[in-house]
Amino acid sequence: PPIVELLEKGLPDWREALLHVHDGGRVPIEYARSSIESAEGERFGYVLVFRNITARKHAEEAMKRLAYRDELTGLPNRTSLLDRFELELQHARRNKESLGVLYVDLDGFKQVNDRHGHAAGDTLLVEVAARLCSALRAGDTVARLGGDEFVVLLPAIAGEADARRVIEKLRVALLAPIEFRDVKLTATASVGLALFPRDAKDPDELLQRADAAMYRAKAALKTHADDAGS
Repeated sequence: PPIVELLEKGLPDWREALLHVHDGGRVPIEYARSSIESAEGERFGYVLVFRNITARKHAEEAMKRLAYRDELTGLPNRTSLLDRFELELQHARRNKESLGVLYVDLDGFKQVNDRHGHAAGDTLLVEVAARLCSALRAGDTVARLGGDEFVVLLPAIAGEADARRVIEKLRVALLAPIEFRDVKLTATASVGLALFPRDAKDPDELLQRADAAMYRAKAALKTHADDAGS
């Protein structure tokens, strides 16, 4: 049909399509029509022009991934998280539901990098991302903000008790050692919770409340460790 359209009507600009090839593959192309004219201006045919734009499409897809996905873990990044956050808040307001926000920060991540190198740290982050996703519902969102910080959105959560059960599930999911070459890495996390609409009503403030709660949890963990050591 695009070729018929080109022959019968022509196109003022380049358009994109998929060219189906004999081996069953599909090639992204641009196509257009140019007239063939004599020196006197008499038109006696057309040239149909197709451009293979596979390389350009691959580059565009890579740019989109960089814009919305964390390159290491494949999770949504901060930009993608904020887009999703707005959608989930609109849904929560419309349905008068709670939205849980978890701020997750790994404990001792710097020591992993210092002791075993950045490749070990990257392996740990990738595995943590996979475990967080596996412990959550299909409709929940896990994003990596950067470094060892993650955010989890829990739509339609019943309340704090429900959110605390999710936090415990995440902690359990991180318990098993993570294999890296001949080393077994361990991951624990401090988690802070904020609830919409109880604690705040916009994404920035909810993140700030969850972040502050995470730091309180981390401080409590340090105090407990110090007491145990003494």
